[in-house]
Amino acid sequence: MGFLDYAALLSLQKDNMKTGICVDPNLKQPTLTQNKAGFNVTLPLPLVAVNPETEKKTVSFLGYTFPADDQGKDKVGRLFRACVYHLTTHTLIKVNPESVAPSKKRTMLGNFVNSLVNDTFVNAYLTAWYPDKLADIAYANSLAYTGLRPVNSIFNPVTRVMSAVLSTLNMGEVKGTLQPEEENAVNFVVEKVGGLKEEMMMGLAMESTEYGEAMVTTSQEIVPVLEDLGPILEAPSLQYMEDNGDCTIFARKAIPVSYTHLRAHETVLDLVCR
Repeated sequence: MGFLDYAALLSLQKDNMKTGICVDPNLKQPTLTQNKAGFNVTLPLPLVAVNPETEKKTVSFLGYTFPADDQGKDKVGRLFRACVYHLTTHTLIKVNPESVAPSKKRTMLGNFVNSLVNDTFVNAYLTAWYPDKLADIAYANSLAYTGLRPVNSIFNPVTRVMSAVLSTLNMGEVKGTLQPEEENAVNFVVEKVGGLKEEMMMGLAMESTEYGEAMVTTSQEIVPVLEDLGPILEAPSLQYMEDNGDCTIFARKAIPVSYTHLRAHETVLDLVCR
C-alpha cells in the first residue's frame, strides 16, 4: 500500500471524481484547492533523517520531529490521519466556497475568515457523523498548542486575535494574555462561529444544507471586527489544516544541519500505516 492508497482509504470523500489526492515531499503543510472539476488535496510526506554520528533515525512531519521508534511512528500516523480527515471533510460541504468568499476578490483577511467558516463545517460534520475521528484531530490540536507562540509575543494585533481565535476554537484556551479590546474581539468571533456550528449541527441532523446563508452572514459579521484592529499581515492556520499562506504564530525550531533527509517513501509508509 502506497501513501496515496492509504490516504484514499482514510478519506471521508469516497467519490474519486470530486476529489483528487496527491502527495508532495516538498510541502510543509497540506494544501486544498478547488476548480470546476472538484477539489485537489495535496499532502506532505513524512521524512526520515539519519544522524551520521549516532546512526539514530528520526521522522519529521508538519514541522515536528520524533524518534523513529514505535511511539514516534504512532504520533506521525495520528498527524497524517488528522490531515486527511480534515481536508477531505472540506470536500463534503454542499455549499460552494466561492459563494461565501470568491477567491478572485478574496483578501488575506478573506482567506482567514473563509477558512474559519469552512473549518466550522468540518468540525460540525466530524462531531455529528465521525466522532471516532476526533481523537486524532484532538492530538494534532494539542501538538499545535505546544508550538504556539504566546499571543503577547506576537507584535501585530490582528495576528494576535487570529491566533487566539484558532486556539480557543480548537484547543479551548488562549496561550498568553491579550489586551481588553483584543479579548472582546476574540469573544465576538468565537461566539459567532459557535452559533454557526450549532446551526450546522442542526442542519446535519435534519440532512439539510440550508446553512450557506449563515456562513455568508457569519463571515460578514467577523470581517469588520478584525479589520478594525489594524493592518492584516497574514492568514494563520494550524499545521494539519489547509495552508493559507504566511504564518508566524508558531515558534521556529532549527533542524540539525548534520541530518540527511531521505525521501524513503516505503520506509516512512511503514511508520504511518498502522
